[in-house]
Amino acid sequence: MKDSRKFALLLAGCLALSGLQAAAPKPFLDDPLPVQAYYGDEDERPTLGDPNGKIVTIGEIQYKIITDKIDGKSVKHARVYQLTYPKDNWWQYIVPEDTEVKGEVVIPSTVEGVPVTQIHHGAFRGCTQITSVVLPETMEWIGDRAFCDCTGLTSVHLNEGLKMIEGCAFQNCDLTSVVIPPNVDMYEEVFEGCTNLEKVTFEDSDRYLIVPPYCFAECTSLKEVNLGIHNSLQIERYAFLRCSALEEITIPPITRSNRDVCLNRCLFKGCESLKTVSVLAKCPGEYLYRGIDDRPYALF
Repeated sequence: MKDSRKFALLLAGCLALSGLQAAAPKPFLDDPLPVQAYYGDEDERPTLGDPNGKIVTIGEIQYKIITDKIDGKSVKHARVYQLTYPKDNWWQYIVPEDTEVKGEVVIPSTVEGVPVTQIHHGAFRGCTQITSVVLPETMEWIGDRAFCDCTGLTSVHLNEGLKMIEGCAFQNCDLTSVVIPPNVDMYEEVFEGCTNLEKVTFEDSDRYLIVPPYCFAECTSLKEVNLGIHNSLQIERYAFLRCSALEEITIPPITRSNRDVCLNRCLFKGCESLKTVSVLAKCPGEYLYRGIDDRPYALF
C-alpha cells in the first residue's frame, strides 16, 4: 500500500516536471463499502449519519441515534449499530466472545422515541446463535452483510415498509422460507448460499420488480418460487445459479401493457433438476437469452 502511494506521488512529480498534469490519487477509505449500489443513484444510499450520534444499549444490542438530511430536512432516526467488528478488513469479522445475542432477535420500533429504520452494515455478521429475526414496521433499510454467516438463522420477518436490502445481507444463513415485501429493492447475492431455503414468495406490487444477480445462487434446496404479479419484471444474470432442487418455475404476466419481461443470461445455469419453465409474460427476442445449460431454447 505504501509503495503504491510512493509510486503515485513519484509519477505525479515526474509529470509535473514535464509540464503534464496527473489526476489526483483517490484517497484510501478507512471504512470501504465493497457492495456498491446496483440500482438507483448513489445519493439515495443511506449515509452513515452523525459520527457523534448518541449510542443507546438495550440488552446486547446497540442503537445509534443519528440525524440525516432527507429532502432538505433534518430527520432523526435510529440505526441498529455494529455488534461485530472488522478484523483486518471488511471481509473478516470478529464476534465478541461475551455476546449473548442468541435465539429470537426482536428489533424495537423506537428507541427513546426515535424510529428504528436501519441496520448497519455487518451488524450481526457471524452471530451463529441467532435463530430468528423480527423487524418492526419502521424498518426501511438493511445494510450489506447485516446477517451474513448467521448459520443458525432459520426465519426472518421482513416488514411491509422495508425499502432496501443491500448485498449479501442474508448470505449463508439457514433460512427455510422467505417472503419479499412489495416495495423492497435488493442488491446482488442477498440470499446466496442459503442451502436450506426451500420456498421464496414475492408479494404482488404495482412497481418494477428486479431480481438481482446471484440473488438465490447456490440455494440448493430451493423448490418453490412465486414471483408474484408486478408492473414490470426483470430477472438478472445467474439469479438462480445452481439451484439444483428447482424443478419448475413460472414467469408471470405483468400489468403494464407497454412493457416486456426481461430474462437475462444464465439465470438458471446449473439448475440440473429444472424441467419446466412456463413463460406467461411477453418476452421479446432481444431480451430473452439462453438461460438453461444445454437445454432446448423452447423451454422459454
